[in-house]
Amino acid sequence: MRAGLIVVALMALTATGVNEVAGQNIILDAIMRRILENLRELMRTGNPETGMPVLAPYHNPDLFINASFGGLLDFDARFTPMNIVGLDTFVGRLQVDLATLRFPFEFRFAELTASGFYDANGRLWGLIPVFGIGDFTVRPRNVLATGFATITDNGQGFLKLADFSISLQMDALDSDIQGLLLGGDLSVLLNAVLQDIVPSILRNFPDGMTNLLNALVVPIANRFLATRTMEDLMGLLFPMPPVGLLAPENILSLQVVDLVARMKLSLALLAMLAMLSNAAVIMPREPAPRTTLNEALAQLLENIRELLRTGDPERGIPVLAPLQTDRLDVDLSLGGLLDFTAILNNLYLDGLDRFQGTLTLNVMLMEFTYDFLFPDLLARGQYDADGRLFGLIPVFGFGNFNVQPRNLRIQGTAQIRQLPSGFLHMTELKANVRLGSLQNNIEGLLLGGDLSDLLNAVIQDLVPSVLINFAPEVTDIISRVGIPIADSILNTMTLDDLFDQSIQREVIMQCVLVACALLTMVGTIVATETTTDLEVAARNDKLSQAVIDFLESIKQSMPCGIPDLGIPVLAPFELDHLEFDVDETGLRFKGELNKVLVDGLNEFEIRKVEIKALKLQLEFAFYFDSIRSAGKYLAKGTALGFIPFKRSGPFKFNVNGLAVNGTVKVQLKGDKVQIRDLRIVTTIKSVNSNFKKLLPSRLQTIIVNKIIEAAVPRIINDNQEAITDKIEQSVKPAINELLGELTLQDLIDATSGEGGSSLPVTC
Repeated sequence: MRAGLIVVALMALTATGVNEVAGQNIILDAIMRRILENLRELMRTGNPETGMPVLAPYHNPDLFINASFGGLLDFDARFTPMNIVGLDTFVGRLQVDLATLRFPFEFRFAELTASGFYDANGRLWGLIPVFGIGDFTVRPRNVLATGFATITDNGQGFLKLADFSISLQMDALDSDIQGLLLGGDLSVLLNAVLQDIVPSILRNFPDGMTNLLNALVVPIANRFLATRTMEDLMGLLFPMPPVGLLAPENILSLQVVDLVARMKLSLALLAMLAMLSNAAVIMPREPAPRTTLNEALAQLLENIRELLRTGDPERGIPVLAPLQTDRLDVDLSLGGLLDFTAILNNLYLDGLDRFQGTLTLNVMLMEFTYDFLFPDLLARGQYDADGRLFGLIPVFGFGNFNVQPRNLRIQGTAQIRQLPSGFLHMTELKANVRLGSLQNNIEGLLLGGDLSDLLNAVIQDLVPSVLINFAPEVTDIISRVGIPIADSILNTMTLDDLFDQSIQREVIMQCVLVACALLTMVGTIVATETTTDLEVAARNDKLSQAVIDFLESIKQSMPCGIPDLGIPVLAPFELDHLEFDVDETGLRFKGELNKVLVDGLNEFEIRKVEIKALKLQLEFAFYFDSIRSAGKYLAKGTALGFIPFKRSGPFKFNVNGLAVNGTVKVQLKGDKVQIRDLRIVTTIKSVNSNFKKLLPSRLQTIIVNKIIEAAVPRIINDNQEAITDKIEQSVKPAINELLGELTLQDLIDATSGEGGSSLPVTC
């Protein structure tokens, strides 16, 4: 209660008119200056009663620090001891925001000295080990610390530091840290680098220093504040000497304190009046329990279930469980794999009301998130379909059909916006569809008979895969069908209508109708080839073997090149000149490779080649025992953001145990082939690095080469996803440009040797 009264009084003070408390800022500034001087004295003496240690000089026999600077430098260090001299030599400024008890500060130190014994371990750029153990002395000069500290009640009547932020800068640093990287010349070199890099780190990575100083300052501050109350803080801010000793210019301070006292009395009188008049107070009625949004949405799902079974003739909504319709037109396109149109007659669809689902709403974005699972559905009727597989093979049929999807799951989002007219419009509909299994009997496929039976068997395996591998196309179909259906209802509604319980049924019908349209399409997809499972496997094996034979011929031809395909000599591969740029945190340079010779590209082992024709997919795995390169390099740039360097010389670099695994998915645009997805994963066992003249001394160059040998496999193996994405972004467009006007038949002819190519090439 006392703390509350003081806070109210402070708010009253800050809201009081200028005429009443003229000169208040001058008084506060004077008080803040006095507090700084008291702080300076307290740093020198400490306060054992409150647990405040001596800070000038500061001595900690055992201090542990964990620091991170944005991935540039991360380390753990233990200091036994840590000594700091000069903390009381500050020149500073302190302010206060009385409404929030936020104290902005600024301190400047001409020189600080830290010394002791350390044991540290960390990494630079997340890769290069940085470690050491020994004595140290560090002298920062012209240090500027700015930030703020916010004080609040800790819930037990005492104070705590609720928020603390600091920005630290320095003009220069003298350092003598012994034992870095095993000591010797490398330790001397690293000390020189630290003197340049630390001021830059403080400018470019302020969060890291804030975290570091938080670990030091907050525990010390809270040990002191935990013994002080809010009244102690007010007494510090508004000290009150005897009235007789007050100078005229300090009388206003007395007025401030008097105002606090009067505020306490006023609040006490208000409390008493409230108690005395309690008998005359009419207590408000308890509000009726309100339905939460989640409960309302759960009820909507049950309303959906009921509406599916009953329909709504007034709104033109038919019974959907079961759904019966005389005719339904379907137009389906799956990225060149399958394109067809179909007419469904006497369609009967059962099971839509047996769903399990969840529905949530982001009110701010007006976005619904849905997840529906249909355990068992049944669709039957008559169909008349016509289309093409791969854009080439005709697919057609006419007859009865019976399709039973199992565990059909539809997840996604639907977003609604308000039109200028005030009515609603669905702007986006996303859906992810997965199918557990499918049982089907579609009569009359490809003229019926045994061929139709074989085709039904393939459909059962193909449709679940199509939903996964052609998810964007399926989403597009659902969006094209579902949005117009939803808009036919939403375009008659406003935002007020949307949250009116009397028309909730119309709102949720968008989800129902979209699901119905989707289920109808999925349940009647006719997508397959004219082969049995065994025939598919046999044909796939034959195609896979043709690709393996083609790759073996390529491998044998690499020492001579393949003029017919425009492929130069690759074993060994000669590269006259290559330029590249590196722009990473702490390292930026332009590089050149000249007169490079790469050997071993033809020494690979084909570990896997598997073609899945129905999916237009190729899976592969290659292994290179060793790829050896040599040449000359040139690099010019900056390290750590400010250290310039220019290095050049010969190099040798070997990659050992390179494994390349991947998947290629193609699509047909008309009769032309294009890469749709390219996912390549690379791993390596080790590398041998021998870059000459990287650093001035031979020992330093050897150390850097060893660091490269340790870092490169880790970079490759720990960043698979990023490397895979980079390969796809750079390689896929180049391959598609190379494919140009090639058709599927052209590729088959090339791999089977029927296109006139004479492989292998000999020289």
